[in-house]
Amino acid sequence: MLLRKLGGVEQSLEQASRETLTGNIVTYSRIRGPLEIRLLAESLSICCRQHPLLGARIVEQGKQLYFATQEIPAIALEVLQLQSGETWEDTFQDVLNRPLPSCDRLVQFVLLCTCDPELHYLFITTHHAISDGLSCGYLHAEIVANCHALLHGYSQPKEDIIRPVLPPVEHLLPAEFSGLPGKLKGLQFLGKLLGNQRRVKPEYLPVETCVPVENRRTRLIHRTLSVKATQALLQRCQDEGVTSNAAMMAALLMAVSRSVQRSRPNQPVKLSTKMAVNLRRYLVVPEAFASVFGDTKIQDKELAALFSILLHSYTVDPQTILWDLAREIKGKIRNNIRNKDILNHFLCMRLLGALALRSPNKPHISVTLSDVGKVMFAFRHGEFEIERYGGTLSANLEIGTITAIANQFQDRLTINFVFSEPSLNGSLAQQIVDDAIAQITLFEPAKILPEINCPNLQSLEAEALQR
Repeated sequence: MLLRKLGGVEQSLEQASRETLTGNIVTYSRIRGPLEIRLLAESLSICCRQHPLLGARIVEQGKQLYFATQEIPAIALEVLQLQSGETWEDTFQDVLNRPLPSCDRLVQFVLLCTCDPELHYLFITTHHAISDGLSCGYLHAEIVANCHALLHGYSQPKEDIIRPVLPPVEHLLPAEFSGLPGKLKGLQFLGKLLGNQRRVKPEYLPVETCVPVENRRTRLIHRTLSVKATQALLQRCQDEGVTSNAAMMAALLMAVSRSVQRSRPNQPVKLSTKMAVNLRRYLVVPEAFASVFGDTKIQDKELAALFSILLHSYTVDPQTILWDLAREIKGKIRNNIRNKDILNHFLCMRLLGALALRSPNKPHISVTLSDVGKVMFAFRHGEFEIERYGGTLSANLEIGTITAIANQFQDRLTINFVFSEPSLNGSLAQQIVDDAIAQITLFEPAKILPEINCPNLQSLEAEALQR
């Protein structure tokens, strides 16, 4: 049965997934408790029945793409065992580079069992057209809550209580940004963005080796700050009058600029940025859905691609001060909110995605950041506890750039950095990450969690992320 037609941005994400294996989100949680495969499989089945898009696939009819339900939802669950000498990050890296056949399913689950029977990692790959990092976190919490209820034989939510499938985001925009006026606004704003790019002529990280997209891999660098370092950063941001995402973007810009400046020391560097932002607060809930949601606002837990982007450019020179740059970034974001440019950027996303797919061997952005802030979902469910939560995106398509996905969970800041390999040198990416982390830890040594091996499971620290 057809659920609905894909919206413009959803089609763009599906096209990216088909052509470049890009457009998938991989989230993970570290779960402590008596998790059994039987419990997990039953919990996943309940979630897929209550969230129709989790059990759906994408089909083509004529020239249109549709979400379609299946009689028996295809729930793909793979169980792995952590081997001696391996880390959970190795599995994360592997899952991040697996394709997701959207014609068969839009979600895939991998359970990593450790040598501690009470400790597991759950990886969920979701098509970006049906989710964002923010909603995926609530999915992990829902899965664990179901496991707790099933373990004790508690009554489950009625299976006929099915979450509604939201219309495409294009149908949830305010009136002045939808229909023909919205299309005209989008084209006009796109011309402005492309004109700014031609005028500024931003620089990018050096491309070491350019290979076809199908031969690229997403490389991951994972970092988690200690509670003390996280609190110190947040306090310093408050003292400086900036947000944590502005500080992180500033640190990345300065680290990238130093790598670019090596070829011409002491010269200013112009860089472009892309920042993902939550779109929920700017959307209008249709009356037909308001009674189901119980509110006129879309909740964070709703599984959908409810995000936009902000594109900016900055000039960084050797005299640039981190906190001054962070204030400039915060100012531009504030202006975007006041001018409703968050919605204008969304109107351009489909065309910007198409331009990127047409030139996969050309850099488009210098630095990308997605910061979802403090993760708010419930992480304790009886004897089960989500000790870590995080995630990132596949980055095969992007070259000449580095992407950071950040969040706060259990009072720690986690950042997952990804880049396309072999287009970007791994050693250079490592230097950029270390430089950026050193700056946001206020000149303290970067308090990075140690690599996790199977015999050392007790040394794991808590972390989290979503987008």
